[in-house]
Amino acid sequence: MSTDSYTVPDQPADPETAAYELIVRVPCDLLGGGAPELRETLQLLASALHAESAFSGMTWNDAKAVAVAVAFDALHADDIAQNLRARAHAVATTVPDENGTRCGVGWNEPARAVHALEVAARVVESI
Repeated sequence: MSTDSYTVPDQPADPETAAYELIVRVPCDLLGGGAPELRETLQLLASALHAESAFSGMTWNDAKAVAVAVAFDALHADDIAQNLRARAHAVATTVPDENGTRCGVGWNEPARAVHALEVAARVVESI
């Protein structure tokens, strides 16, 4: 077993790049790295998201939450794009609670999160 597992950074200098890395590294580490096809697929997804600037300008708080959602849905959802669109809709339409959170996240810029989730849905459908 590998001892050099990925550690999600607290405040990366480049949240966009860190989000793409999280999409690939966290699922592969959780599954023990024994699925090279998974790594290739997630790298393709991350590259396509990067080409679309899906996470451009996002804070790390928001980028990290969206990246985790993308990675989770990529592994578990029957219809990844539909799940991502549902998440985008929920973020866009949920009224913040008394703590300022929507859907369990204290979004800094919910509109950017919605945009990133919608771009991810389109990207998933294209690859």
